[in-house]
Amino acid sequence: HIRESPDPEDLSVLLTVVSQPRSAFEQYMALEALEKLVHSLNGDQRMLARSAIQQQELPPGKLRPNTDRRRLADRILGSIGTTGLTP
Repeated sequence: HIRESPDPEDLSVLLTVVSQPRSAFEQYMALEALEKLVHSLNGDQRMLARSAIQQQELPPGKLRPNTDRRRLADRILGSIGTTGLTP
């Protein structure tokens, strides 16, 4: 359900999986759902999403450079930047 049609109410679950993934696949699926959801988030939610992603880009995070997950995360961060951080 969350992956196909994510809802802003799913954000905490998605961010938990992004921040504490059990596997690379699980993190990718959460990022994929987050990408679908990002345009419907308010400013505070976008800031939380950005923080969760940026935390994972730093060691010992799981979003390594030159991976599909990192490219997806960077697209999300780009969307957050263009949509702004105000509600």
